[in-house]
Amino acid sequence: MKNRNLHIGSDFLLKSLYDPGSLQHRKQERHPKEQIPLPFKVYQKTERYPLHQVPPLTLGDPHRAFHQEEETGEAGVCPTPTISYESLSTLLYYTYGFSRHDEGVGVAWPFHRFVASARCLFPTELYLWLPQTEHIPAGVYHYDNLHHSLALIRKGEYRNLLATALDANLDNSLGVLLISAHFWKTAFKYSNFAYRLCTQEAGIVTSNALLVASPLGYTGRAHYQFLDQPLNRLLGFVPDEQSLMAVVSLYAGNIQDCGLDHGSEKLRRLGAKTTAQALSETIAPLTLDYVKTTTFDHQLCPILTEMDQHTFLEDTTEMVTETTLSSTTCLTTEERIAPPVLSPKERDLAEALHFRSSGDMKFMPSRVPLGLAPFWEIIRYSLTAYNSDLQHVPASPRLQLYIVVQHVEGIDVGIYRLCADCGMLHVIEHGDFSRQVQALQAVPNVVSAPANLVCFLAGDYAVQSHLFGNRAYRIMNLEAGLIGHRLSAMSAAQGLTARYSNSYLQPASKFLLKLRDTSIEPLAELVIGYEQPGIQAGNRHRFSLLR
Repeated sequence: MKNRNLHIGSDFLLKSLYDPGSLQHRKQERHPKEQIPLPFKVYQKTERYPLHQVPPLTLGDPHRAFHQEEETGEAGVCPTPTISYESLSTLLYYTYGFSRHDEGVGVAWPFHRFVASARCLFPTELYLWLPQTEHIPAGVYHYDNLHHSLALIRKGEYRNLLATALDANLDNSLGVLLISAHFWKTAFKYSNFAYRLCTQEAGIVTSNALLVASPLGYTGRAHYQFLDQPLNRLLGFVPDEQSLMAVVSLYAGNIQDCGLDHGSEKLRRLGAKTTAQALSETIAPLTLDYVKTTTFDHQLCPILTEMDQHTFLEDTTEMVTETTLSSTTCLTTEERIAPPVLSPKERDLAEALHFRSSGDMKFMPSRVPLGLAPFWEIIRYSLTAYNSDLQHVPASPRLQLYIVVQHVEGIDVGIYRLCADCGMLHVIEHGDFSRQVQALQAVPNVVSAPANLVCFLAGDYAVQSHLFGNRAYRIMNLEAGLIGHRLSAMSAAQGLTARYSNSYLQPASKFLLKLRDTSIEPLAELVIGYEQPGIQAGNRHRFSLLR
């Protein structure tokens, strides 16, 4: 089994963290403008179903995504598993829609969506399976975010095939989101290093789908383990060019009320062994044309391809779902800071997503103190438990969150760790570390010293790869994206900007966070602060498509 050839994953991890230059190719900067991949994927010669063209301006309270157990409705009642035309349109638009167009002098990245993406390349593509609805026939579709419409990939009922590939009961699912990485959209620039970026960005979109679904009255379960070959074939992917990264099964109301959960078994595995090869043979080959400038360059990205292929699952017995929750030990002897009571102030999720930004190309936040209440609103939900196929019951992400506090009222400057178990901040070290944080930035376009806080998402790859094989690299980066988007969205709800970054010096970050003698590795960084206009702001105009 390729997924258990563990040196492939560990070698790629070390290169992507400690020697990213070894994953990049000197040819990567030589693509003429007309050969750069297009920012939108548009299928041709297929049936199209326009979605509702005026999505609502409001969604509701973003906190609902983190308090689902309080909104179960009538106990034991599961609504009919169908999704309305308007709700589907709203879900897709706010999950991954084309949200903003920038124009003006010096605008390098004009097209924006509701989620962050390195250089606005947006390698993630969003597909979905729907059962028969009033307006749309059953089938597999691609979400065309440029035209806010659905492009038909395959017509038909694929619930059982998807359930087999996921090894999960989907009887009451109202639909399934399929989140993929179109590697060339990022690899043309970053070559093999793109795999780290693509896996994290798929996690960002997964996180946003779960976030948007809640105020619409839906609950999602994230699936990170599935039979790759048949699902890639179902979606018509060209091998190596595109891979499925995550799946979100959607349910009406609360997931515990929809027949999934019985007793202690919260995730119902089907239990029958199925091989990827056997399931693939039941799916007819498919080739669909889409508009493109260039094709995937295998010579530029051999390590990316090797890594991706060595994360594939070959049969359902490789899927691992833990029955007990794994968490870090909450040391009550450490100095801890308890959170204040929940803030009654609400900001609509749609408004927050429209406001969300990664800042100008050169990100230099204003040195303005952040109040204690908004600080906790930003961080308190980042490690909240959610439904996934990694464990039978809802559980926190398998990463840790370290926070360098720099300009927050009511909290001493220093390094802290947010504990998923107790919800408190554990003090790592008091002191001003703004110079050290700035020194570990590997690129000059992020000025972190004036930021209110700098977050590091970290995890133990050795532990996770023992459980999940090379798939652990995907899973950890997907969860880094999941946490990162929670922080980004909740920052936007408080009027702050979060810059998601992989451009930091790994040894220096481990030393800063007191992780040097551990196997825990920082996987991503977020610099959070109040955005100030950049040098090009006077010549740039941001056009929201709705506001």
